[in-house]
Amino acid sequence: PICLLVSRDSPNEKLRAMEVTYSREQLLNDFTNTGVVCALLGGFALSDFSSLSSTDAESWIGTFRALCMFFSVHMCTAVALGSALAYRLVNSFNEEEATAWSTTNPQIRRMLSMMFGMGGLLYILGVVASGLHKFDGIFWVTTFTSAGCVCVGILGYFTMATQVPTKRTATLLPSSGE
Repeated sequence: PICLLVSRDSPNEKLRAMEVTYSREQLLNDFTNTGVVCALLGGFALSDFSSLSSTDAESWIGTFRALCMFFSVHMCTAVALGSALAYRLVNSFNEEEATAWSTTNPQIRRMLSMMFGMGGLLYILGVVASGLHKFDGIFWVTTFTSAGCVCVGILGYFTMATQVPTKRTATLLPSSGE
């Protein structure tokens, strides 16, 4: 038999119903891990960005490197600060309040995760640009570009592989052909 997924909820209710509920401990751990990793990554990007001079931006690859590191620093800093503020808020909740908050505010975790991914991607691209900017020759171009592609691929794989499953509330109904 052929089945159709049909939901009788409004679009906002559908999104809420698909969200996973997190415990207080899960939220605190997530905000801590995200904040710490972003602070480290942002620090590395800032160190590289700070080492650049105005002559580095005279080539397109130097400009690309500077922009990647600049935006990586800002994305990672925003995530680290946002995670710290979210941690502070959730830490003031009891278990029931934290669980309710996780259900009604999923966009905060999603936004921090997306910005974390963008900051990481920009950092990887900036590292590739850093290598391309400092070394000439087909060997180095191939090496740095290949390594960057592998890193981006691994980041994409882990991003997809570690997605938290959502709850599905759609009702299975037989199609009209039966």
